[in-house]
Amino acid sequence: WEYKSDGELSYAGQNPARYVHGARTERTKRYMRFASEHGFDSVLVEGWNQGWSTYPGDGTGFGMGVDDSYPDFDVQTVTDYGASLSPSVEMTMHNETAGNIVTYEDEIDAGIFGEYEAAGIRSIKNGYVKDPGLGFEGDGGGASHTHHCQRAVNHHRLVAQAAAANRQMLEVHEGMVPTGEHRTYPNVAAREVVKAQEYDGFDELRAGTGRDHHVTLPFTRMVAGPTSYQPGIFDTTFLDNDPGGRIETTVAKQLAMYPTYLGGLQMAADRIEAYVDSTLEVGEFVQASSGELDGMITADEWRNSYGGHYVPIDPNREPDGATATFTVKNVPSAGTYDLHLRYAADSEQNRFAVTQFGSGQATLVVNGSRREITPPFTDYWDDWEVYTVSVDLQAGDNTVAVELREWDVGGFNLDAVGVSEPGVGSPVAADYGAVDPSRENYDTVPAFDFIEQVPTDWDETRVLDAAIGEYVVTARRSGEEWYVGAMTNGDARSLTVSFEFLSSGSYTVTEYADAPGTDVETNPTEVEISEYGVSAGDSVQLSLGASGGTAMRIRPA
Repeated sequence: WEYKSDGELSYAGQNPARYVHGARTERTKRYMRFASEHGFDSVLVEGWNQGWSTYPGDGTGFGMGVDDSYPDFDVQTVTDYGASLSPSVEMTMHNETAGNIVTYEDEIDAGIFGEYEAAGIRSIKNGYVKDPGLGFEGDGGGASHTHHCQRAVNHHRLVAQAAAANRQMLEVHEGMVPTGEHRTYPNVAAREVVKAQEYDGFDELRAGTGRDHHVTLPFTRMVAGPTSYQPGIFDTTFLDNDPGGRIETTVAKQLAMYPTYLGGLQMAADRIEAYVDSTLEVGEFVQASSGELDGMITADEWRNSYGGHYVPIDPNREPDGATATFTVKNVPSAGTYDLHLRYAADSEQNRFAVTQFGSGQATLVVNGSRREITPPFTDYWDDWEVYTVSVDLQAGDNTVAVELREWDVGGFNLDAVGVSEPGVGSPVAADYGAVDPSRENYDTVPAFDFIEQVPTDWDETRVLDAAIGEYVVTARRSGEEWYVGAMTNGDARSLTVSFEFLSSGSYTVTEYADAPGTDVETNPTEVEISEYGVSAGDSVQLSLGASGGTAMRIRPA
């Protein structure tokens, strides 16, 4: 979250090129473009504001006004860009307090919510990360009260009232236990107050969040009110081969959380590279980490990677034959085109075989035809350049892959892949600040369709079948459509779902299920999508892998 200048990092003995600050103006524009194309209202930005050097800690340094942003983030530029899109996209503001109530209430008294409204911001995620409690006395830096005391209750009411007065929706993290107050303050759309997705994904936080956790919450915390759980993780093995860095569900179970977990607002919580497919058209580019990776891994060790993550082409970490594959689709006519690779490769801090070879090196495969590519060294690992080669493409769809063969030395990081007509220049720029988000492919994998379609507001809810800590099947209706979520604990199981809750008539079911052979340990990202017709009273058999799930969209035929 914290921004640090190169001077600060060097003085502290750190390598500035290895420090990646996520909340940057350019990256937020990219996320807004994606959000606009897929019907999302807003993009949450964390780490935009000054003061993160006091987090975790006393929170005394936080500034939360529109003008308190870090040097690499401009609130007005971001909100203006979002407003220019069609449909428009807002920025969701982040107010982390580190439990410092004194600082936060001072900022509210200074009018930050009014500033947000004037900037076109209509939603806030606020947080109170502080162990063992909140700071109400002195400068607020020390813990003086618990998160659930009377003073905390009064504080949360004050925030809800001030937010409502400035048309702000709230998503509260580390707040107080819900007691029905969202009826009085409907702008409090959801509260966390639960071990949510972040606890599921990080080994050191995971205590008490086994695979039964997801099917216990509907009977415990979620009885109290709308919950901010942050579902929608598609890259469930985001640290690749590190078992301590993975989400303990299948992707189908992530989808099932949306109709199961009630929230006044919902989040698609992953990086957009996890949602984007591996295709691009002539004139576009796609992130390398969105490719079909067979043996390749992703990494985020160096700054100025446009997508945040890149694919290291490295025989030390990837096996012979590893590939990153992309589909160049809808090529208008057969002919010669330019293929562009945004990459970085240092000449000194590299494998001996690479420095001896004199450049990076790998195999390019175009429609099955192989050739060598040798991207020259760049100034350093955070200095990204564009390597361009001519390729022959056929009309229609083409397969392009970067491959590591037995004799390839690798030695470069691949950030993005683009294709253009010959001689017109790369659709992806070398300079981070010059990359045009309108040239990026934002087409998504088929399973993402469910997240786009699932509502957040419901007219009717039915619990179809459940056993606490074992499984749960929930159906919710919005208008004429029903959505079903079925989830299991660490045990694979078969469940029968009856459609007796449907009104008379014919319906079309789109089902997103664990693919055959899929469970949390084996191919957890594979989702099988099927479509079939049903009528009221029909039944269907569901097969859920270990810590798996099924999600359904049911609409009148």
